[in-house]
Amino acid sequence: QANLYYLKGAKPPEEILSRLAGKKRRLKIEDWCIGCGTCVLKCPQGALTLQVVNASPRAVVDPSLCVFCGYCGAHCSEFCLKIY
Repeated sequence: QANLYYLKGAKPPEEILSRLAGKKRRLKIEDWCIGCGTCVLKCPQGALTLQVVNASPRAVVDPSLCVFCGYCGAHCSEFCLKIY
């Protein structure tokens, strides 16, 4: 709902913003990550790195650096980055 207000160029109502403020968020990287590194290069916070997981390279997030901006997901060709 908040995104729809922003897309229309309007500020969301305070009730929507207060519900969002209390919600804990996290970045999920799906198991099918191919480790291409595009998301790592696009992350303005430096929160993503490539690491070997189960013998395959894949993106890994440092939760202390991630601000949940979504830039990484917008550049993932495999659609494996999601903010929950």
